[in-house]
Amino acid sequence: MDMVGFKKFRFPVPPLEVQREIVKVLDTFTELEAELEAELESRRRQYAHYRNTLFSLPDSGCRSVRILDVAEVRSGWGFPIAEQGNPGGTLPFYKVSDMNSVGNETFMSSANSYIDTSTAARLGVKAAPAGTVIFPKIGAAVGTNKKRMLSVESAYDNNVMGLIPAPLIRSGYLFHRLQTFDLLQVANDSGAVPSIRKSDMEQILIPLPDIAEQDRIVGILDKFDALVNDLTTGLPAELQARRQQYEYYRDKLLTFDEVAS
Repeated sequence: MDMVGFKKFRFPVPPLEVQREIVKVLDTFTELEAELEAELESRRRQYAHYRNTLFSLPDSGCRSVRILDVAEVRSGWGFPIAEQGNPGGTLPFYKVSDMNSVGNETFMSSANSYIDTSTAARLGVKAAPAGTVIFPKIGAAVGTNKKRMLSVESAYDNNVMGLIPAPLIRSGYLFHRLQTFDLLQVANDSGAVPSIRKSDMEQILIPLPDIAEQDRIVGILDKFDALVNDLTTGLPAELQARRQQYEYYRDKLLTFDEVAS
């Protein structure tokens, strides 16, 4: 809409007392939302602090291993533009941008592109299994330090790298452990953009407790993660419900029957 059209735009103007009541109601909703957002941010900081503290505790029986020894490091595949945007298929094909989608804060559960098995074979894609930990491997996105887990067998493009856990390590433990690792530490910044080489990632050392201890750590941290990231439970679910409630009442309160002039 240009400025001329905007100036001619007509909108309802109820009496001042009605305006005040509408503002009062909607302000209450925005205040509640702001309180929940502040609480969520506080819980996220608490989660990060507790996770870092948990991983910093000394464990005399814990050895350090190379990622190469406990996981397959697998880079992604080229994803031609002509193949992108398909909403149906057997395999999600993830790009870095999919890590930003609502609901993909921990597990990758939705994609903007899918392919079928015949397309995967034609593109030479060897799908990664559920539980693979993925992250950006090139460009400014490396600095965001996003790490996610695949919820189902999936493909991902060549801007993404994945770690496929071997039996010695739980995928949840690998995921939570990597949250404390800065990807820029392993990125090669000698060129125009930072990038992570497969050979460098394979040499990263991580502490590896026994399976029972891994399960104990994962059980604790999964509860925190659900509290701050799960859209079906915890604070994110409550915040989402408040936003939907606000939008519902806003639309109801700002809808008026037109009065003939």
